[in-house]
Amino acid sequence: MNDVTVVTSVTYPSPESLAMVADVQYHEPYLSAALNRKFRGIVDPGFYAGFLPKPGGGMNLLITSVDGDKTAGAASVDIGEFYQVTIQHRKDISLALNAGKKYAIVLKGRYLLGEDTYQVNTASHIHAAEFVARTYTDSYQLGDGELLVCTVNIPAGVSTITQEMIDTSERINRTIGIDISDSVTSTRSDVAASSLAVKKAYDLAKSKYTAQDASTTQKGLVQLSSATNSTSEVLAATPKAVKAAYDLANGKYTAQDATTTQKGIVQLSSDTNSTSETLAATPKAVKAAYDLAAGKAPSSHTHPWNQITGVSTASLTAKGITQLSSATNSTSETLAATPKAVKAVMDETNKKAPLNSPALTGTPTTPTAPQGTNSTQIASTAFVMAAIAALVDSSPDALNTLNELAAALGNDPNFATTMTNALAGKQPKDATLTALAELATSADKLPYFTGADRAALTALTSVGRAILGKTSTQGVLDYLGLGEGSALPVGVPVPWPSATPPTGWLKCNGAAFSAEEYPELAKAYPTNKLPDLRGEFIRGWDDGRGVDSGRTLLTNQEHAVISHNHGIPTKVGSVTNIPYGIEQVISDETIFSSAKTVGVDYWANSERVFTYTTGGRNGAESVSSPDASSLIKETRPRNLAFAYIVRAA
Repeated sequence: MNDVTVVTSVTYPSPESLAMVADVQYHEPYLSAALNRKFRGIVDPGFYAGFLPKPGGGMNLLITSVDGDKTAGAASVDIGEFYQVTIQHRKDISLALNAGKKYAIVLKGRYLLGEDTYQVNTASHIHAAEFVARTYTDSYQLGDGELLVCTVNIPAGVSTITQEMIDTSERINRTIGIDISDSVTSTRSDVAASSLAVKKAYDLAKSKYTAQDASTTQKGLVQLSSATNSTSEVLAATPKAVKAAYDLANGKYTAQDATTTQKGIVQLSSDTNSTSETLAATPKAVKAAYDLAAGKAPSSHTHPWNQITGVSTASLTAKGITQLSSATNSTSETLAATPKAVKAVMDETNKKAPLNSPALTGTPTTPTAPQGTNSTQIASTAFVMAAIAALVDSSPDALNTLNELAAALGNDPNFATTMTNALAGKQPKDATLTALAELATSADKLPYFTGADRAALTALTSVGRAILGKTSTQGVLDYLGLGEGSALPVGVPVPWPSATPPTGWLKCNGAAFSAEEYPELAKAYPTNKLPDLRGEFIRGWDDGRGVDSGRTLLTNQEHAVISHNHGIPTKVGSVTNIPYGIEQVISDETIFSSAKTVGVDYWANSERVFTYTTGGRNGAESVSSPDASSLIKETRPRNLAFAYIVRAA
């Protein structure tokens, strides 16, 4: 008989600190396998209580164990082909999620045959149950021992998870058995009513309503009646009684419209201006007509005029009463002229001459028009005398006789000769003006001279008119596009002594520009980007010469130094402190027959120039430190800084 070890006492860790606990699993494989097979096929996988998801504040999802009156959740998970594990949900669990993602929240159960689990061995690292937040795009997959708690679809940019983002429609919920309740007010769908609850509900219903007869003031029971001549107020008419009454009414008199020749039904009208013969006037219409008539006067009245009201005043467009007037200078359009006024006007008219009369009686006068007036206005004698006086310089105001004319001319007895001689000394009619006067002018023509006293016409274009209309030289230059820098084509870079370019120019700083705003500049720079000439020199394009071959226009070139040689010091003679160099560069000692500079040595971060004096390789050496202030990271000539700008328009 084999030895048997009996365990008399086992201490299990407390599950109080755990959020989820799976059913017990033993190290002994047969017993644990049996325990985890016993409910397989009897208890279906799914959630029986708890494991409820809801917003946990911010971007947290809370899975709570509280489910109605139950404070702990329970779930069953199938593992593999034979095993089933029950998981108890004891505490709420919070999962941190991210916006812009879809999650499948999964409960995963584990059963490892023969292994110590966390539930019976606190030193074990194996977990029997856990939650997994698994991201997915279109669909998710569940593995062995997994149940879907819910899916969470979180839009991008949100900062808080809401209930609308949580979907439990694909979650599997299970129920074992039915609870019995005596409550008659419960609304739960997962609890069955006990026989006591049914009896309470029946007794309550039976003790309620007591039927009573209906009346005209309250609802209740009523008796039907098919009578058509009843006056009862406690009976209800049957459809038979209603039909009999309808048939009787349908076979009676059919009303017809009233006319001026027969009786009938008629429609009322309150209009007071209607001409209808089929409508009947209402008392309102009769009263309105009566009130209007009561305010009128009878046709044969003897009332004084001041008692008559309501008569309109006469005007140019309507008849009415008016007032008489004897005035002959009135402009009124509301008064009527008396015969006296008409006679006064007629008497004045008879004193006037007809318009076609050849002679006027009396001494008629007329206003004197200003000098220079040229119209059909009658000229007075004063106007004529002033016009004559203006013809002869320094003449008297009136030249009525030849004597006065002669006196004004100095009483010259040889007046004719004097006038002829005076005219002979005058310049003849100008030929230039004659040439211009003979031109046949027309629209859009400009006269010009083809020679001495010869003129012709040329067409005057819109451009010519525009130039002639300019009031300044700058205006003409601006119109012709000959402003500042206009002699240079668009796209030419030039040095500029200011940080601000003039109007129409841009800095050559590598910036992009709009081809719509600068179309001509885009032709010069098809990439719509200006060259960057900040800190750069401009070099002429090789264009096949061979000096700088392989270059294309607008390409950059890094700085370089032309190939050249430097002297190298040697480790000979008294130069014993140089730890490097060439042992012997030149074997001919005559090279040092005179002082020679043979190299530059960089020693201890300083530059030294070695010069050997007479004495051959083994002669003495001297050291000097040259000026290294001009040594920088690029090779350049002396220069002056300008800002390169380019004409843009």
